[in-house]
Amino acid sequence: MKIFRTSFFLLLLANLLLFAYGQGYFGRDAGLEPERLTQQVEPEKVRVLASGIAAEVVRKKLTAPPDEACRAFGDFDREQATRITAMLRGKHAELRFIERVLGEPAAHWVFLPPFANKKAAEERVAKLKKSGMTEMFVMTEDGANLHAISLGVFKSEQAARDYLKTLKKKGVSDARIAPRQSAESRVLLEVRGPVAVLAGLQQTMGSEVPNARSAECATQ
Repeated sequence: MKIFRTSFFLLLLANLLLFAYGQGYFGRDAGLEPERLTQQVEPEKVRVLASGIAAEVVRKKLTAPPDEACRAFGDFDREQATRITAMLRGKHAELRFIERVLGEPAAHWVFLPPFANKKAAEERVAKLKKSGMTEMFVMTEDGANLHAISLGVFKSEQAARDYLKTLKKKGVSDARIAPRQSAESRVLLEVRGPVAVLAGLQQTMGSEVPNARSAECATQ
C-alpha cells in the first residue's frame, strides 16, 4: 500500500514539474515560447531588404535618369525640315520634334486670332470698318491661321507694338503680335526620344541629307 501511495505522489510531482516547465517558471528562453507569436506588433509590415550588391542595383535603378536624349540637326530650309520631320516620324513614332528658326524674324505681324469660321471673321471685319479701320483682311489659306484677321505687317517689333497701342485706344483689345519669318529662313530641328533611337539617327541623316549638321540641343 505504501508503494502505491509513493508511486502516486511521484507521478503527481512529475506532472506538476512538467506543468511548471511548460509555463516557463524555470527560465526557459522566451524566444521559444509559442505564445510570444501572438504578441508581435504588426508582423505583416515586416519586409526583408536587399543587402550588399543587390541593394546597390536597386538604388541605381531608382535614381537613374530616364533613358532619353535630345539631338539637334540642321540647318535646313523649311521644305527640308518638313520632309525630314515626316520621314523620321514615319519610322519612329516615339520621337518628338521642335523647329527652331535661326536668325531674326523678317517682320512682325499684328492680327486677330482665328475665328470659328469665315462668317464670324467677316462679321468682325464689318464692325472694325465701322470704327474707321480699313487695312485688314481675313486669312483664307489652310493652316494654323485660317480665319484669322490680318491687321498689318511691320518691319520692327516696336512699330508693331505702337500700332497695338493705337488699336487698344479704338477698343480692339484682342489683337496679337507674332514674328513673321521669310521663306528663306533656316531651321534647326531638335529631336527628342530614346537614346538607342537617337544613336542611329546620325547615320540616317547622313544618307538622307548629306549637308545635315549634328549638335547638342540648346536645352536638354
